[in-house]
Amino acid sequence: MKSINNINIQLLFSEEEIDVGKLVLRDKSIYIRYNQAFLDRCLEISPLKLKLNTQVNKANDIPFDGLYWCIR
Repeated sequence: MKSINNINIQLLFSEEEIDVGKLVLRDKSIYIRYNQAFLDRCLEISPLKLKLNTQVNKANDIPFDGLYWCIR
């Protein structure tokens, strides 16, 4: 079975699918990077924990073993 190490993230907003970015699993840690087009919209999906920026952001190890809690 092939393992999955990255997932594209989309947000359904007013019946429009918006590409948010990508989650990446590397060395047992989860990272997120926003797409530039999403950053240009200035939509905050988690302003306290997932600020809009062009960096690769690492999830905290807690809660949820490193998963971002805004994912459903």
